[in-house]
Amino acid sequence: MSSARLLLGIGLAVAACRPALAEDAHAWIGAPDCRLAAVKPAPVGAPTWSGGCKDGYAEGKGVLEWHADKGDAYRLSAAFHAGLVQGEGELRFPDGGEYTGTLKDGVPEGNGYYRNAKGSQYQGEIHAGRFDGIGEVLYFTGDAYKGQLKDDKPNGLGRMRYALGGSYEGSWKDGKPSAQGKLVHAGLPARPAVAVDGFDPEKRFIAPAKSYTLKEDHARTGTSLALDVSRAVPVPPTAAYDELTAEQQAMVNSWYPALAPGDEPPYPLHGPAEYLRFVSKVVGQTRTRGVIRIYVDVDKDGKAVSVKATGLDDPEARRLISLGAGTVAYKPARCAGQPCEMTYGYNMALSVE
Repeated sequence: MSSARLLLGIGLAVAACRPALAEDAHAWIGAPDCRLAAVKPAPVGAPTWSGGCKDGYAEGKGVLEWHADKGDAYRLSAAFHAGLVQGEGELRFPDGGEYTGTLKDGVPEGNGYYRNAKGSQYQGEIHAGRFDGIGEVLYFTGDAYKGQLKDDKPNGLGRMRYALGGSYEGSWKDGKPSAQGKLVHAGLPARPAVAVDGFDPEKRFIAPAKSYTLKEDHARTGTSLALDVSRAVPVPPTAAYDELTAEQQAMVNSWYPALAPGDEPPYPLHGPAEYLRFVSKVVGQTRTRGVIRIYVDVDKDGKAVSVKATGLDDPEARRLISLGAGTVAYKPARCAGQPCEMTYGYNMALSVE
């Protein structure tokens, strides 16, 4: 039985590249006649080196692979000279994360590109393996940041563009807006707000008080049980926006970091149930698994004008699920009391049971 699970997951952190070659060039690993600079985490057992050797040290292009104490596998592809990395290299981590860029003594340093296992991406300046300087982050949620960073987080001046609409530009500290900045509310036409102080999108977010399960319309043949279509749905799946409680509406509104007070986001006209049933059928046919995020631009008449999707390795399943989202009828957003254009998002973890 297949199920499409609708989950909420608004997260801004991007894990930086931690494992790398140590800066201490006097510590060595590898065979006595082909030494390399020590790595962190330290290898359990002998590492493998596929490149050449010269005067007792790794030399030229090659691949260094090793396992840490938990069996995690690391892979570094780079050019070595006298056992040390020279110039750019490619680091691959056990969780699927990858880094491509410049290195110093094997540690990411200078400028590079990083993609973590969730799909968040970073391009920019790096110091001692951390995001530090000017860079751009595309988060797995679809939010995008451009500006100054320190210790992997927005710090300094920068602009965050939210996937569900609107943006914030100003000062940041430890990943959160700090002091005054310029806020543009979600919805089109764009409506800049006056300078805001202490804007914190994380404090806006309201976790669901309970979750709901959507079942099939009818029991399967030969049984009296209707199987689950979707679990962990944060709202009653068959309820329209106007049928949600005030608390449930506030929760839906809180998914939008830049929603203006009094505005309403778009919403499936009759609730998300029918679309979740459609997704469940696609999952059953394609047997696909994974996380997919769908962003539907809804016009002031409640029609989907464009659909974007991220995640999911199966391109055919991603295409079908995206097409389905575009056929849903939506309640249009309301900005300052009038229908307006805005984005609606689905965040689903798909599994086959």
